[in-house]
Amino acid sequence: MTASKTCVADHERPHQLQKLQKLMPHDCAIVAVAKTGEDVELPTVPRLQGLQHSLQLDLEAHRRWNGSVSVGFLNSVDLIEINETRMSEGNTVYYTLVVYLSLPTSRLPTSPCDPTDARQHAANPTFKVERCFAEFEELRENVLKSVSHMPQCTCQYCMDFLVYIRYKFSQPRGIVKLTSGTEKRKRILETFINDFVAMGQRRAATLRKRNCEAQKLVPAMLEAFLLNNARDC
Repeated sequence: MTASKTCVADHERPHQLQKLQKLMPHDCAIVAVAKTGEDVELPTVPRLQGLQHSLQLDLEAHRRWNGSVSVGFLNSVDLIEINETRMSEGNTVYYTLVVYLSLPTSRLPTSPCDPTDARQHAANPTFKVERCFAEFEELRENVLKSVSHMPQCTCQYCMDFLVYIRYKFSQPRGIVKLTSGTEKRKRILETFINDFVAMGQRRAATLRKRNCEAQKLVPAMLEAFLLNNARDC
């Protein structure tokens, strides 16, 4: 692997929006340093690019409120809807993901009876982004690689993703693409991305001394999938 083709994602500086090339499977990889000091190439996680200035400022506010980059962003996601599609010149169907973010209203401590007191659910969508079916498939495959990376991590976080990917039928994969029309695919993809965001928000303790890399990688993948080339609604 040459230095010109490798990007190292920096999760230690949470308040920096970092630009990257367009979301492609060969563009960029996260390189994690194992305890042995050796570099281990892990699945693709592109950084963010193409954000409009006003949206960039809104997302920075959400990140400061949530306290971290990828997990904080996922925790801000209320809902993702897919209601529209667009046909490209090459006859590729692009699905429009409309993302609703919770709005920070206060930094004061919340009531223990109602932990959502400091969150105001968005009545209107915050931003939207277009993705084709193949990009959903790529996200699914990269998440699978992360949670099944050897040596296998057996934490609940990884196991939840593994069970979902291996046993849930309605997912972005070849058989679904062949046996469903555009309207059915919209519902399948909408459920899939909302489920992945919900699972990506979770944290789980590991039974081994080594930290679970997937709990860093998966939120970064989901963040890049939702934000790369996003635009205001």
